[in-house]
Amino acid sequence: MGEENSQLKEIDLSELLKIINKGKRIVISLFFIGLALGTIWFFASPFTYSGTAILQIGKVSAVDGSRYYIEEPFEATEKIKEGIYGNLPGRKVDNPEKTSLVRIKYSGDSYEEVKDRLNSLVSAVLERHDAIFNAQNGRLEERAGLLRAGLADINNEVSLLLARGGQQIEYLKTEAYRTELLINSVENQIAASMPTKVLMEPVVSEVKNVSYLTIIMGGLLGLFLGVVFVFLKEWLGRNNGII
Repeated sequence: MGEENSQLKEIDLSELLKIINKGKRIVISLFFIGLALGTIWFFASPFTYSGTAILQIGKVSAVDGSRYYIEEPFEATEKIKEGIYGNLPGRKVDNPEKTSLVRIKYSGDSYEEVKDRLNSLVSAVLERHDAIFNAQNGRLEERAGLLRAGLADINNEVSLLLARGGQQIEYLKTEAYRTELLINSVENQIAASMPTKVLMEPVVSEVKNVSYLTIIMGGLLGLFLGVVFVFLKEWLGRNNGII
């Protein structure tokens, strides 16, 4: 019984191969037609333009010496998504985990449109962040200026006491030293501050709407239709004598 089934399968497979071989011209023709149509579709499909820009969120120093982000990266990401920094439909924004980076992606129909829109969005973020950065650094500069003025007054008093003779010279020298340390500390805080900057300028590249797989899929579809047509033709010829 098992041998009979095996023989039937061999006969069936042999018969199928004979039918395909008989209609191989049709199968091959439809394969190349499908391949050609897939190629035409690929080259006829329009390009889109995709751009990417990366921002590095800056940090500022507080009066107490601590440092903090001008704006938390995930908050900046959400604000860009919500359109607070400008409306950019279809934008994709993300903040890579545990980094100060904000990556912005945008696609459009023209190179200029993508470039201009990304530049506009980046400029809006930088403008807001620069305002915060300059305000905070301005406060630190003001404090440093007051400390320098105080140090100058102390040094003047020391000079006067040296000329006249006085007992507060050592105390004033100590105060001058402490003031110098405070000035250095504030200057270091200013130097440690970092504005938000563009880590990667908007880069725009051409992208096809369809992939090279379209050509392969066209060929495979043609091959499939060719085989189906050959079997259908054979079946109709045997059963109806029409073809």
